[in-house]
Amino acid sequence: RRKTLERELEWVRMAPKARQAKGKARLSSYDRLLNQDQKEREEKLEIFIPNGPRLGNKVIEATRTFNDLNSLHHMASRGIVDRDRRDENEVAYLRSKNVMVPNVAEIENILMLEEVIRTVASRYGKDENKVFEKVSRAVIAQFDSELKQQALMHTRHRVKRVMECRIDGRFASIGMLEKHMVGLVHEINPRGLYETFCRQFRRYVETGDYSGVLMVYNQKSMIPGSNVASLCGLQSKEDYIRAIISILREDGKDAARIRQAVVHCFGLDEPANSQPSAPSKNKKKNQNHSKQ
Repeated sequence: RRKTLERELEWVRMAPKARQAKGKARLSSYDRLLNQDQKEREEKLEIFIPNGPRLGNKVIEATRTFNDLNSLHHMASRGIVDRDRRDENEVAYLRSKNVMVPNVAEIENILMLEEVIRTVASRYGKDENKVFEKVSRAVIAQFDSELKQQALMHTRHRVKRVMECRIDGRFASIGMLEKHMVGLVHEINPRGLYETFCRQFRRYVETGDYSGVLMVYNQKSMIPGSNVASLCGLQSKEDYIRAIISILREDGKDAARIRQAVVHCFGLDEPANSQPSAPSKNKKKNQNHSKQ
């Protein structure tokens, strides 16, 4: 078709006298070929949208600040952030500030919740128990292969949080700051934290705790890595996502099943408790907070 288009284009560019008879018919044929070629190009066209910058802290600050200015307005602001490597105290504090935090490390992996997988599998005529069992094994095996690296990232986050709290103060001299930070490495005990995370993550693997793995596993490529789309009878990751959206649009029993799973994932079905305080700045305050 490309050579034909080039030949016809050369003919179109010729002077009218040089054209053969039946010029109108040939021009119409050229227009049809050109339009068909353009249509095929458009069908194959893909738009690549790169991942944007991480905005977690900006979302938290913007949501908290807007809600704290409620004397100036009557609107409510809510934000959504990844759970990442936050502990239970951090999550509870953020939720109390209208920042929604899911019980999965990456927001994308809401699509990998057990009830979501089971619903899609059932919708496409697959045995939901068998499908989920295979997906669960694949995800846990992938997590197991990265266990030490994941534990290290969690340790780094915890150390960073403690360090921020310890140096967030006023000091009259550099000597006081140095004194304040003496023995900090031993107090934080990074290796002890790392070993604790390794034991916790190893327990998730050994007991097959799928929800526990989702909560701590920072992995955005879980859908293709688990082969969930194929196991549900679908061709690709995109088909799997479209299937979930289609189910939700129908607003039937399957949609209710998925919505309930998402609501539970964000802790929105839990009874309202007293608002937790901001993350503490010393060990004593942490102990008092946990007792509350």
